[in-house]
Amino acid sequence: MTTNSVTIERDGALARVRFDRGGSLNALDQDIILALSEIAQSLQNDLSVHAVAARDAFANKSKG
Repeated sequence: MTTNSVTIERDGALARVRFDRGGSLNALDQDIILALSEIAQSLQNDLSVHAVAARDAFANKSKG
């Protein structure tokens, strides 16, 4: 079973976004793209965020 998750962690002015699709080598699917879009929209007006770093859970290159 594949579990999709997107998490966000804050470290001062940096927002770290990580996505995890489990055994799918973190290929981007519609659910992950939607979640990343929602996070981007939520951060766009947050003046305390100066940078956003996005990566997958395993430091693989995205396959999708």
